[in-house]
Amino acid sequence: MKFNKQIIMLLALAGSLDAFSYDFSKGGIYYDVVSEANLTVEVSSNGNNTYRGNLSIKGTVDYDNKSYTVVGIGKSAFSGSENLTSVKLPSTVTYIADRGFFRCKSLAEVEIPQYVTSLGESAFDGCTSLASLTLPEGVASAGLRAFADCTALKSAILPQSLKSVPNSMFYGCTALESVVIPEGVGSIGNQTFQGCKSLTQVVFPSSVASIGESAFSGCVALRAVSLPEGLKTVSPNLFYQCSGLEDVSIPSTVTELGQQAFTGCTSLKSIAIPQGVTEIPGLMFSSCESLAEVTLGDVETIGQMAFYGCKSLDEIALPETLKTIGVLAFSKTSIKALTLPSSLEKIDARAFEDCNNIASIVVEPSTEALVFGWSDSYAGGEVRFDRCPLVSIVLGRDISYREGSTPTSYSPFRGPCDTLKDVVVGDDVTDAALLCLNDKWHLERVVFGTGLASVPAMNKCDDLKTIELKSSMPQEASEFTDAQYASVMLYVPAGSRQAYVEAPVWGKFAHIVEKDMSLAPSLDADGVSVDSANGSLRVSGADGQPVAVYSATTGQGVYMTGAYDGASISLASGVYIVKVADKVIKVTL
Repeated sequence: MKFNKQIIMLLALAGSLDAFSYDFSKGGIYYDVVSEANLTVEVSSNGNNTYRGNLSIKGTVDYDNKSYTVVGIGKSAFSGSENLTSVKLPSTVTYIADRGFFRCKSLAEVEIPQYVTSLGESAFDGCTSLASLTLPEGVASAGLRAFADCTALKSAILPQSLKSVPNSMFYGCTALESVVIPEGVGSIGNQTFQGCKSLTQVVFPSSVASIGESAFSGCVALRAVSLPEGLKTVSPNLFYQCSGLEDVSIPSTVTELGQQAFTGCTSLKSIAIPQGVTEIPGLMFSSCESLAEVTLGDVETIGQMAFYGCKSLDEIALPETLKTIGVLAFSKTSIKALTLPSSLEKIDARAFEDCNNIASIVVEPSTEALVFGWSDSYAGGEVRFDRCPLVSIVLGRDISYREGSTPTSYSPFRGPCDTLKDVVVGDDVTDAALLCLNDKWHLERVVFGTGLASVPAMNKCDDLKTIELKSSMPQEASEFTDAQYASVMLYVPAGSRQAYVEAPVWGKFAHIVEKDMSLAPSLDADGVSVDSANGSLRVSGADGQPVAVYSATTGQGVYMTGAYDGASISLASGVYIVKVADKVIKVTL
């Protein structure tokens, strides 16, 4: 047993020596024979590289009465030669192997010969004094981290013969300002330019079909990027923390987006998602503080925290294809108006948390209930709008909680809302309990559709002025206060007044007026009224006052004047918020 251990130790020592073995030296340079038949050698390491100053390697070397041709730089040949300042390589060299010049920290100049076809892994990794680089035509492959952490490198020109830019090739090249990627390059690897914080521009040839994960992560000086047509995937972390990036063009060929691709791009102002993309993955645009314009294409899923912290995002058009909104997806945005499309199936926990500017919510009609999700992973893990300055709610479908249950204690609309003035409940709604209307003390107007069997209690709504009931058959209702019976205007469908006069609860109202429910309603607020007909609005009681009209869908202003003159305002069909001085009215055209 003792003999065997000694043999093992000797073999290990022999292997260690062999790693730094060389066949001969000449002029202080070490060589390994590559082929005796062809009389070729490569520059080798002696295991204790101390090369310094300027070094010139000849194309041939004589040894043992033979003339050898130098064809390559072997593995770790000059690795760690910290005082080597320049190297002149002969034209006979055809390859530079792994770690050939690894951490030659003083190497400022090297000319790569024209017949070199390959560079090994970490060939020039850590050459912190190397300032420029031109790879000759003929270089067809380069290894991982070939020029990584070359912190003085300012420019790089790649040859057309290079078909793939490898992983981490220029990782950490903090001074790199420009790089020319030629036509013919088909792929750019993972982390290729990560941390190149001086890189201001990159132009992709049409031949690039794939770009790896984190390829440009941390390129804080990058201003604009146009991704190449033909690209199918925007990889995860592709432009992570590119804080200077203002403009990105994603081609129509892209069908997949990776997580965190644009996280922390704080200068990004707008983004258009191609039609073929169905999912915005988690954290995709998180903390993009300047992002103000988003086009979502045909997206079906918006992932967790996808737009978290996009504080300049004050409007969003959710597509009719959308099915799911993830946890915290739009948290801490500045959205003013929210329209939830009929295709939407579920909103996950805290999706709109701290959205403190939402003034109107429209839930578009559907026969399927909209599920508001719950997460036990987050404190207070439900969807809530009670902290929003809501002025109006249009509920076009039933809503449910916790995958089907409807406990009012978990309602997204629970709690008081001092700003809410107007609520419309559509015909597809069968239960309005989750609106928690009795908490809305300043509610002024409410419209109930035909689908309700009973109307929720509103006896605490002290500012209630108008109730519109679209059902010809009186629905069940809880008692109101004597003040409400005396002052609230009750509008009922044409021909149904007598039925309401005779109905329990409803018959106690002093003002029951028939109305053609097929016409758009006339809305009023403290002496100001809005009438709508034939594609236009007219505001009464607002002459000489400032009037503004906003789309309830996008929050965008469509009409503004400092002194209204009573003229009709022509608008397309839709839902609008009309603001007269400090009064706000919602109207549907």
